[in-house]
Amino acid sequence: MTAKMFLGNKHISKCYIRIDNSDINFIDVLVRKWQSLYDEWSAWSNCSEPCQSNPNVPPFQTRTKQCLGSSTGGVCYGPNFQTASCKVKVSCQGFLSAWQEWSWCSDECRLSNSLPTQTRIRDCVGATFNGNCNGASLIDSRNCHDQIRCPGVISEWSSWSECSASCKSLTNIPMRSRVRSCIGFSTWDSNYTGCYGINKSEQISCNENVGCPGTLVFSSEGTCSHTCQPGFFITPIKYLYYNCIGATLEAGCQGS
Repeated sequence: MTAKMFLGNKHISKCYIRIDNSDINFIDVLVRKWQSLYDEWSAWSNCSEPCQSNPNVPPFQTRTKQCLGSSTGGVCYGPNFQTASCKVKVSCQGFLSAWQEWSWCSDECRLSNSLPTQTRIRDCVGATFNGNCNGASLIDSRNCHDQIRCPGVISEWSSWSECSASCKSLTNIPMRSRVRSCIGFSTWDSNYTGCYGINKSEQISCNENVGCPGTLVFSSEGTCSHTCQPGFFITPIKYLYYNCIGATLEAGCQGS
């Protein structure tokens, strides 16, 4: 009895199927000729990435094994290629972006000893699993407008004060006054008072048409009207003369 034998896609020439041991050994040799063995696995390759850049996809490494006898037409069965994850959850430090533009200054002027500032930022790009660009700072700041004085704003006027005098004297005109304050001006310069060019006080005259009474000052005395008392009902008299000093606007002197 004759038959054809196939191993995989390989055609083995005609052979006789017999039950004796020599024929079985003959078939076994033919099978071994075409069914080769794998060599040992190679070493693992380098990891595809030094860190896990994609949180959802880990890096990988590979290894292979070679089919011994394939150069002579042999066939190996089973996998000859393997992959394995590597550097799983190893953080990527990322890289620094360029600095962004400076922000607006925190204040338009310097109010006190505290200096206004402005900031700029940059990003740590591509960092994974708590990578932080090796701890590099992502924010920068500097002082700004540190020599610009805040002008302040003027308050409302206070009420008018009482008149400084009840009448107009020879030397002074009575006045009343009111004031207002500059609020929120820079205090870091001791020579600066804020609200430049704006009056903070004003005065107006008052009681300027009210005369002040003068003071009677003794001037002289006259002679007695008689050298003696001429009669029981006649009393000699003499006059004392006073001047009214300091009266204004014809106010005169009391008792004159």
